[in-house]
Amino acid sequence: MNSTALCLYRRPTGSYACSECGADQALCQCQEPSDAAHKRLSSREGRIASAVWRQLQAEIATHPLALDWMAEAVLRGANVLLKLREHATVQGTTATDIHEACVAAANAFLMLSLYGDPAYTYEATTVHDRDEG
Repeated sequence: MNSTALCLYRRPTGSYACSECGADQALCQCQEPSDAAHKRLSSREGRIASAVWRQLQAEIATHPLALDWMAEAVLRGANVLLKLREHATVQGTTATDIHEACVAAANAFLMLSLYGDPAYTYEATTVHDRDEG
């Protein structure tokens, strides 16, 4: 497996897999990223997904996993609505501000999905471990 391949992604459990063939990193048959992977990653949606991924990695590194992710997701979601309202009423909010707020909100919801919330009984690890099979 080419260690710099763009087709590689990190699973919630920390192991790496290929987005093209679906195999574990050690079993991946892709020597180079395929055109499909490159197109997907360089598309508008791919760039947004990459932005979410980069922020998710930063979030994991800097925030405790036991944070109240439900409240955080609600606050960040409300911030998106605020940015949209400010943009609609021409209060200086740019498309970049809205994009950043959306990425932050998506990130909070992903953290809630991946790590749960100590204030609720949702156990994220059992859901994601089952999906790995």
